Amino acid sequence: MKTEEKTALTKNKKSSLSIALYVGGAIVALVGIALLVTNLKLYSDTVSQYVAMGYDASEVTTQLLPSQLLPTIFQAIGLYGGLSMVLFCMGLAYQKFTNFTLQSANDEAVIAAPETTLSEIEEIAAIEEALVSDTTEAETTDTNEDTAEKTEEETK
Repeated sequence: MKTEEKTALTKNKKSSLSIALYVGGAIVALVGIALLVTNLKLYSDTVSQYVAMGYDASEVTTQLLPSQLLPTIFQAIGLYGGLSMVLFCMGLAYQKFTNFTLQSANDEAVIAAPETTLSEIEEIAAIEEALVSDTTEAETTDTNEDTAEKTEEETK
């Protein structure tokens, strides 16, 4: 069961929210491009109408460029381009965050300690007790030998 969940998590690396943010960013970018094209067409038609009325084309261009064309271009690029970039970056950040949380959840599942049975615990306790008793006996033997040597030296 756990291995099936792990394989399902690794297969589905992109979450639905990050995909929705990518799609939203693409839609906003397309709307911005459409607005930009529409504004360029409107500017071209306006210049053509003024030229048809008899105005000089260079004079019309110098008057309409800063008042009509540039603000609409900056609006389309700044507003819609910026909003689409924010959505794309949010989708990327959310995808990285979910991958990190899924990876850390998998690591925690792998690191979990294996279950020990009562007999294994009793064996470990017996080994520890044997080690402690061997150490105590060795210390006692060393102490008895040291005392015997000291008494022999004193008697000499």
